[in-house]
Amino acid sequence: MQPSWVPANCDFEIDDVESSWTVPPASIDYVHARCLGGSIRDWPQLLVQARTALRCGGCVEITELAADMAPAGAVGTEYDQLLATAYQSAGCTRNVAELLPAWLAEAGFVNVTERRARIPVGKWPLLPAMKELGKLYKEVVLTGLEANAVAPLTRLLGWSKEEVDVLVGNMRREVSDRRALRCGQVVSWVAWKA
Repeated sequence: MQPSWVPANCDFEIDDVESSWTVPPASIDYVHARCLGGSIRDWPQLLVQARTALRCGGCVEITELAADMAPAGAVGTEYDQLLATAYQSAGCTRNVAELLPAWLAEAGFVNVTERRARIPVGKWPLLPAMKELGKLYKEVVLTGLEANAVAPLTRLLGWSKEEVDVLVGNMRREVSDRRALRCGQVVSWVAWKA
């Protein structure tokens, strides 16, 4: 899955991030995590493991969605609440962006910095680069709606696949409503091991 043209000093490992890490302590320079909200049961423990694996001066960078779409319509609000309930029933937190700074500090990281960016959902921006970004992000949102909803709603909340299809169809219509100007918000946290 990873490209073959990476620098010689870069390695990718596939493992269960919530199990005990197999890398020796103080052996790596950089840990990157992206969009893991809803999939990690014990973030504080994960961050302790990341800090332990990092060399002094190494950093962790975590990027999460702070808001899938704003403003969220009635269907979007219901969709978000249902997914949050489903993840919570599995012992996971879906929206972790605002919780990460405290967890990073508790794990012993220093110089925790935040970067926020709004991403348009759709081709409504005037600037060509933002228009293209919005077009692409809308496609990401639309194609991810079903993938994000099927397993949590059917396995954890007991919905039928047909019920999920109706919710996803309504959500697609709401996202595609040209009258609404929507943005997503991405937050990146960078923190260092002293």
